[in-house]
This record gives sequence, C-alpha cells and structure tokens, in this order.
Amino acid sequence: MINILLLDRDGVINIDKSYLSNPNDLEFVPGAVEGLQRFRDSGYRFFIFTNQSGIGHEIFTRDDFDRCMTRLFNMLDKEGIKIESYRVCPHHREQGCDCRKPKTGMWESLCEEYSDLDPEKCIMIGDKDADIIFGKNIGCSTARIISEVYPMEEKGDYTVKDLNELADILLK
Repeated sequence: MINILLLDRDGVINIDKSYLSNPNDLEFVPGAVEGLQRFRDSGYRFFIFTNQSGIGHEIFTRDDFDRCMTRLFNMLDKEGIKIESYRVCPHHREQGCDCRKPKTGMWESLCEEYSDLDPEKCIMIGDKDADIIFGKNIGCSTARIISEVYPMEEKGDYTVKDLNELADILLK
C-alpha cells in the first residue's frame, strides 16, 4: 500500500519560475496544498527530491536555495504540512554526478537516513520526464503532473493536473 509521497518541488508544490532564487517569489501550485493536506490526513509521509542546476551553473547560490526551502517549509507548516526530509542535486547535467534525477543517488542517500523506506510504498510525483524515470529507476509508482512547459515523453502510472486530483484517485 502506498503511503509515502516522493515529490519534485518546482511545478509540483510551488509554481516553477525557472531558477527560483528569491524566497518571496514562492507560490503554491493550485491544488498542491489541498492535496497534501488530504494525503496528510490519510497518514502519508512526504519527501522532496529536487534537481537545482541553477546552483551548478552559478545562476544562484546554495544559500539562495536554502532560503527558498526554509520559506517553503514555513509556508507548508502554516498549512499543517510537514516534509520529513529532502534531497537536492546542485549539479548541472554536464557535471556527471550520481545524484541528478533520473539517477538514484538522492534516493540512496535518503535510504541511508531512513532505513524503513520501501519503494513499493512510495509514489514519485513530478512534472518532468526525469522525475518519472527516477521513480521507475527506484522501483516505485509514478504520477505525472501535466505541465504546459515540459513535454511529456515519459508517462507516469497516473497523469493528473495537480496533487489534489491525485488525492482523488489514490484516496478512494
């Protein structure tokens, strides 16, 4: 039974503003808060996995990213939503790291800290092909948030407009 959401950040929780570096620019994706609250009320756990190539390209700093995450966590906390942990890949594609989605380094790192994680109890939710491939690579279910920005070549097990619609499906 699925009871853990693995969430991409930009385009799933907050509106993807391309290289988000100012915490004041954070806005929730419509339906994200409502969906997360419904999953929370059903006992789900939440983890974030995010590629942030803007750090590797020196468009913004790790401190900028950390300030955005702090604000995001504060905004979610006001809505009664707690993210247990997160992982970030600060590299760009050409840096050849093991942590950039769809590679599984961020998952492996999280599993070192949370030994109770089981991919069969997880669903990876993202708006890009890399998110869906990442979920498949770790062996979990996947849900694709429809994006007007990113083409959909890789289909998820579920395709939805937002987290609230995914809650409609999974919490039946």
